[in-house]
Amino acid sequence: MTTPAARRRMLNACCVSTGWTGRSRCSTLSGSLARTGYPRTRPGRAGVVSASQTAVARASQGIVRLDFGRSFFYKGVPVLNLIIERIPATFLLAFSSLVLSVLIGFPLGIIAALNRGRWPDNIIRVTTVVVNTVPDWWIGLLLLIVLGGYLGLVPLGGMSRAGDGSLLDRLHHLILPALVAATGGWIGFSRILRFEMLDVLNQDYVRTARAKGLPRLAIILRHVLRNALMPFITGLGGIFLLILSGSVLFEIVFSWPGMGRLAITAINARDYPVMMALFVISSFLGILGILMVDILYGWVDPRVRYGERNA
Repeated sequence: MTTPAARRRMLNACCVSTGWTGRSRCSTLSGSLARTGYPRTRPGRAGVVSASQTAVARASQGIVRLDFGRSFFYKGVPVLNLIIERIPATFLLAFSSLVLSVLIGFPLGIIAALNRGRWPDNIIRVTTVVVNTVPDWWIGLLLLIVLGGYLGLVPLGGMSRAGDGSLLDRLHHLILPALVAATGGWIGFSRILRFEMLDVLNQDYVRTARAKGLPRLAIILRHVLRNALMPFITGLGGIFLLILSGSVLFEIVFSWPGMGRLAITAINARDYPVMMALFVISSFLGILGILMVDILYGWVDPRVRYGERNA
């Protein structure tokens, strides 16, 4: 059995949803229901939008205008300014990791596919399995302790030294975080490319090209790699999103001043405007990444052309 308060909320919802927002109309409806046994809703509250509904409407308008309010933890600083300051650092780490993932995983996948069942293939497969079982952040901590703490070859954290913003110094700080963040990427790329190349190598048109006497390098570059790149591009978008979402851990481990570190600070401080803004922007970046993958399809595969009609 519903309570009187629940009945009043249902009545107000009916008034708003049917367009009966006027006080007299809702009072008439309330009086009619009261005669059937439902308690009368006060005219002053009937059809009135609550404070929570007003707050939701204002927040939605702010999101459209990229106005996420002001931060609680950073003493009234606009949330958009905080994110704009940290987006370049996050994108620098993510794109660097993606480039390293391709540069490492692409040749490993080709070598493993062309040497199936032989020692290069076995070494690559065992290495990917072993590295994949170890968490990336643990590898980062271990390398940071050994290379940074004991050997002093890399900085212990941050994006640059105080007072030194040169390109060489930034690259020195970037190399270890990017390599660690690229670990999962090159493992995934090498596996995808190996599997797809093995599948393409068994196709009839590859056998025909071999029978015609085409050079092996020409067969691999023109026929095998081009047809094996479609799933590779799909993995490219997914792994980029994975690196972008995993930047939270890497930015904490390496004290990298990006959006991931800002998210952890906002969660610990219960800074809800910053948390909401980061969620919205991360979702938008995910959609943008998927869109870029769809655009790349038409560039790689001539059979896939969006917006073109057959003559």
